[in-house]
Amino acid sequence: MIGKAKQGLAFFRVLKEVRRGAGGEDPVAIGGARELVPLLAKELRSGGDDAAVVESPRAGAAALVWIGPADEDALRAASRAGVPIVGVTEGDSLPYVLDTNLVRLRPGRALPVEEITASLAR
Repeated sequence: MIGKAKQGLAFFRVLKEVRRGAGGEDPVAIGGARELVPLLAKELRSGGDDAAVVESPRAGAAALVWIGPADEDALRAASRAGVPIVGVTEGDSLPYVLDTNLVRLRPGRALPVEEITASLAR
């Protein structure tokens, strides 16, 4: 459980920096696969402010974490709005997501929360 607490604290430090860079108190939005979004949101909220993470892409988010197969319209909208996007996928790429902002999902493994947090920090 200590690992989860440290992980949550690290995420909220990163979130603070992301928000500062975005110029406000906007949350990190999570979009993508319906079955994975709530799981990732729960992991990212662990030990912190529930309002810091929302479970849907939205304009004005500090960042978007997209998990699963691409929804090109949603990713395009985020990109055009200037929202930084971190993609979490089993594939090699996602449209509108820089390769340096991709985190690979590995079948049968836990969600890569530390890697997602590190990508958000970049």
